[in-house]
Amino acid sequence: REVLQRFFAINNEHRMVTSRLMYAASYWLTGTINFHVIGAIGNLFLVGLGATLVLAVTGWERRLRMAVVFSFLMFQLEHFESFVWSGAAIDHFQVVMHALLAVVMLSRRTIAGCCAAGAFGLLATFTLAHGNVVWPLGALLLAHQRRWRELAGWCAFSVAAVATFLHGFELNPAHQVVELSAANFLRLARYWLALLGAPLTLGQAAYAPLPGALLLVALGFLARRGFATRQPVAFFGTLFAIGALTLIALGRAELAGGDVNSRYLIHGALAWALVVFMLLERVVETQPGRPFRPLA
Repeated sequence: REVLQRFFAINNEHRMVTSRLMYAASYWLTGTINFHVIGAIGNLFLVGLGATLVLAVTGWERRLRMAVVFSFLMFQLEHFESFVWSGAAIDHFQVVMHALLAVVMLSRRTIAGCCAAGAFGLLATFTLAHGNVVWPLGALLLAHQRRWRELAGWCAFSVAAVATFLHGFELNPAHQVVELSAANFLRLARYWLALLGAPLTLGQAAYAPLPGALLLVALGFLARRGFATRQPVAFFGTLFAIGALTLIALGRAELAGGDVNSRYLIHGALAWALVVFMLLERVVETQPGRPFRPLA
């Protein structure tokens, strides 16, 4: 019982069960914790995310476009801190992979896929608090596809998962969560937009809200052209990243003081990678004979 309590204990509003299991397994198997191995495992989660996205699309030309865009946004020097010591970012690397795997499984339109999506949703939930975004996101995807029976089961399972997460939940008293008031709304919105736009500003956080707003405009453009139906994994994967950063903004805006921590860049970079991929798909539709010119 004491071991389980330690695994599921709240730490800074998160239940980092999956990471704690890795540390414990390392200690139980080897008698120590090799942080070089832990760092490598953390980076491999991001590689797994890339493989998930590449395999989720059809056609080698489309897969090549996804791989190139994802690599340019993720494997670059702005993320050096997270890659050098991914033990600090290992939860953020994990949660995006689990959440995107849940979206991929749901998009398969099978009962087995829904069950697998629920399992990955649980992993995301008990990796970081914003993993809970996967539950309303999955409901939105199922409702968009008019899969009402699966939606009912998903909602029931979501209620149980979130209730388990919230059982005994408490806030870290040192963390001042932003109060949802008119006075704080603009400051909170600016920080949220900065989180969305930071991957394109190369450390210049003062300008980050501008590309953050541009990301939302681009997503609205894609929504009007039916990409929620045509590319559900990319579209709803983008919504997960945006939703996750919304929760991060609510919980960390006061604590961060406007700074964008390097581990948060992963979510913004994921959103941009998927949006750029969908924009490329839109351009290629107008130039079907030149599938790689827009990519270049």
